Amino acid sequence: MEKSYYNSYLEIDMKIIKDNIAIIRKHLLPEQNYIPVIKSNAYGTGLIKMGQFFQNNMNMPLIAVAQIYEGIQLRENNVNQCEILVMSGVPSASVDAGIQYNLQINVSNEKIALEVSKAAQKRNITAKIHIMIETGLNRIGVKYGEELEKLVKYIKVLGNLEINGVFTHFATAGVEGNDYTLEQFELFKSAVKQLKSYGIRPQYIHARNSAASTWLHDDFCTHIRCGALHLGYNGLPNTSNPLGTKEALTWRSYITNIRTIKPGESVGYSRFFKPDKIAKVAIISTGSGDGLFRPLGTSFAPVLVNGVKTKFIGSDMDQFYINVTDIDCDLDDEVTLFGKDKTSDMVLSPVEGALIVGQARSTMHAYITDRVQRIYLNE
Repeated sequence: MEKSYYNSYLEIDMKIIKDNIAIIRKHLLPEQNYIPVIKSNAYGTGLIKMGQFFQNNMNMPLIAVAQIYEGIQLRENNVNQCEILVMSGVPSASVDAGIQYNLQINVSNEKIALEVSKAAQKRNITAKIHIMIETGLNRIGVKYGEELEKLVKYIKVLGNLEINGVFTHFATAGVEGNDYTLEQFELFKSAVKQLKSYGIRPQYIHARNSAASTWLHDDFCTHIRCGALHLGYNGLPNTSNPLGTKEALTWRSYITNIRTIKPGESVGYSRFFKPDKIAKVAIISTGSGDGLFRPLGTSFAPVLVNGVKTKFIGSDMDQFYINVTDIDCDLDDEVTLFGKDKTSDMVLSPVEGALIVGQARSTMHAYITDRVQRIYLNE
């Protein structure tokens, strides 16, 4: 659709993403590679577009998503030359569709193993699967030792299954050098060695996510698996950037109203903002319904207006309120919610707002809905 149809737009700089991947690869061993995770609409950047980009422009052998639905969307939009891993738990009812669309399913229990085997036998194929190792997050996965041995034996009896990958996920990788992460990694390595003792040689062995990839270096895994790192966000507990990647996203909206608020008056639901002196308030027609995380407005998170850093002072589903007292601005001026300011050299990272509201530092952009236009730069 035309840009004029939207109240805000998200710019995704594809050259920065490509450059970031090159930077990341410099920190890997020559034999290691990158698995892009594009779950949750590619962290807000557009599932189809990013899937096609990673297949056609970056020649990624494997792309990871979280749900069968996401994998099917990719397959139906010509992402057919690379393998697709569904990382999260899969309902039994979705397994047959996953195999139909040649997706690799995370098999971490006997029930799903049986369903995948049945779907593969029906098509007279061997389905490639991944096994997730439970090392301490206690979400999904199978534990090293007796649990893993039992599952592997069951998989071998079922037939029509090939263990193509093995992975785990860290609970505390956002803390550099964290002992718990290192303990998880040792458990994972033990589980992989256990698989290899059964004659299994997975093509994909991966544990490091975006945060872990900045500090945990190893020669054990074949790949790293990241969703935010190529976008420039590493998940560390501050704005540090040890790899030197650049942030690739900018989200801007427009001022649709400006009001002068006197003491005794108020702004927003529940009279959220009550100035103690005359204040000028700008309204943007972008809100939580567009994916602008609502607590940003009620936590006085930062925003850029014409090169000046100011604060949100309220929020609702369709509009946010901004304090523009002493800021030269007018109707239709563009407001930078995060990223590069249009009128200056200033850059506002979404990490700043995430730290204020206690959200995941690398996924604030994942909330952005389809009410926001995506503009892809430097394709």
